[in-house]
Amino acid sequence: MKLSIFLLCLCLFIVNCADSPPVTITREATRINQVVVTRIVTRPPSLMCWQLGCGYGLAIRLEGAKPLDFSIFVEYEKSGELTMESRQCINGFWDSMDILCDLFLMKGAPQRFQLTAFWKGEELTSEYRPAFEEYRPNGPGCEPVCKRAMVSFTFPDPG
Repeated sequence: MKLSIFLLCLCLFIVNCADSPPVTITREATRINQVVVTRIVTRPPSLMCWQLGCGYGLAIRLEGAKPLDFSIFVEYEKSGELTMESRQCINGFWDSMDILCDLFLMKGAPQRFQLTAFWKGEELTSEYRPAFEEYRPNGPGCEPVCKRAMVSFTFPDPG
């Protein structure tokens, strides 16, 4: 009995998530010489929003002849102050974790930034003005409005 009530509630939840006209569900159950009839009328909600946050705003794809060991420094202005984020790639993984050094992810969405990579006595600096797109992780009409962009940084071929 509890399972059937749970399944009914799950069906109602799924029906409520869709943009559809009101639905009437009738359920009949038989218990020893007794009939129980339940009539449930549902209406789609005006707006249902999740509670997801923005996550990472900027992804920097690292390409080219990546060395196994290197450091990345990203400098940008935030609230009128110079801010720096950095990370080390050791043996092909970020900071000795199990994450490959293919992407450098940032929470912020700087309009302009400078990236400098250091490896084996080499240094390369690039400047970026990423084109951000807005998205709503919780659905249309729901807050927050987030920004995301992806740029590429290419390590040069060893010469």
